[in-house]
Amino acid sequence: MKYDAVVVGAGIIGMATAYHVLRTNPGKKILVIEKFAAPGQGNTAKSAGAYRNVFSSNTNFTLSDTSVNYFLDIHDKGVDIGLEKAGYLWLFTKEQYEKRKPLFDDMIRNGVELRFIPQNELKQILPDLNPKPDDEEAQMMGLGEIHIGVFGKKCGFIDADRLTRYYEQEFKAIGGEIKYNTEVKKLIVEPNEPIGVPWEPFIWQDVNVVGVSTTAGEIRADKIFVATNAWAPQLLDAVGIDSLIKSAKHQMFVLRSEKMDRLMHPKGLSEKEILPFTILPKSVVYIRPDVHEGSFWVSAHDGLGHGLKFEEDPKPENEFYEYNIYQILRKYLPIVDGVNPSNKWAGLYDVNSIDANPYIFEKGNVISVIGLSGSGIMKADAVGRIATAMYNGQEYAELYGGKKFKVSDLGISNRKVEKELFVL
Repeated sequence: MKYDAVVVGAGIIGMATAYHVLRTNPGKKILVIEKFAAPGQGNTAKSAGAYRNVFSSNTNFTLSDTSVNYFLDIHDKGVDIGLEKAGYLWLFTKEQYEKRKPLFDDMIRNGVELRFIPQNELKQILPDLNPKPDDEEAQMMGLGEIHIGVFGKKCGFIDADRLTRYYEQEFKAIGGEIKYNTEVKKLIVEPNEPIGVPWEPFIWQDVNVVGVSTTAGEIRADKIFVATNAWAPQLLDAVGIDSLIKSAKHQMFVLRSEKMDRLMHPKGLSEKEILPFTILPKSVVYIRPDVHEGSFWVSAHDGLGHGLKFEEDPKPENEFYEYNIYQILRKYLPIVDGVNPSNKWAGLYDVNSIDANPYIFEKGNVISVIGLSGSGIMKADAVGRIATAMYNGQEYAELYGGKKFKVSDLGISNRKVEKELFVL
């Protein structure tokens, strides 16, 4: 059977794209192909499960803000996507804050809701916070005094699995088809006018991608969407489509201890009284509560020296927690001292290292939807709508709430985005 379109990847980006394509093209044959047994089981499942609209790039703000509006709306209508309006809290030294203050001023002008919390107030809200780690070890590590907290109001947590399954259910309800346990091995490239000679296509022939070769055989389609996160280069680069992305490993460690329980519900931040997604100074170490499990997820972004490389099955490293994350956590949150991880996992980000905005571009019948740089969940709905507008041949996509977005702005030839300067 030939399909009108095939979407490779049933993560959050693939499922949101597939749903919006079929929603705007009822009756078309749209197939999603996924190598795992269920949606969102790749890097989507290994994400921090959070959302925010706090970005310096107006593009990223628009993508996230409209997507978050959609998530909030379906949540308010009773769809269980595990959404918790807990907020984000960045903790800065004075030097860090002053360097970023112009960004915050621009964000506020763009409509980002921020609250600025001085050190004395932070200490009242989070009694276990140590804003002045000043022992010899902390000085050696270069850990500065926390001067201020910046609280993002339209931020919080979301269940990545439930959100992805929501799009899957909506897609299937309007006639979409999904093949699980089916791995795409390569894109099929053929000449537009074959001559029946071995070793085609030749460099002088006009060619296009006409389908995918999978573990279940060849599947042909008029259009192929590649929404495979860090796996995209394996498919795209192999046929001469530059994926433009790198793979960055992220590791998550779960902490569970009775003495940490009092961190869970600080008063004075959000209505839910849940510890926000909290980012510590200096190192981009963060802590994120899991209220339902009574635990805390902690992680950090690797920096210079840790490499950008693809791993088929990335593994968490105990040393990364013990010698990196833990050392910083226990200085700013002494309550963590002596707590070891009870669980851990690792995944990959598909990183756009140039401007940290997504890529959506078409070449050879392939629409690539990649480069989300670790913020795919919070931009998924908008990205799916823009990829759909490209498929439909529209100059502008209509994002949730009616906002128009020029499709070519996320492309390559006529790309028009601002470099993201507030990378978590």
